[in-house]
Amino acid sequence: MAATVGGVMTRAIAVSAMLLLTAAAGGRQAAPAAPIVLWPDGAPGALGRAPEDVPDLTPYLPPR
Repeated sequence: MAATVGGVMTRAIAVSAMLLLTAAAGGRQAAPAAPIVLWPDGAPGALGRAPEDVPDLTPYLPPR
């Protein structure tokens, strides 16, 4: 029984540590750069010019 309680405590401490590290790393996230439009003249088969009809990529570059 003691081994099971110890295992549960170890797992709880490990999960708590992972959550703490994840929260700490979240503050250092890179700011998104300007989106890169994949097809400036319109995507093949797109019917409009609405934002959902213009596919783009948003790079998240590390700080210099």
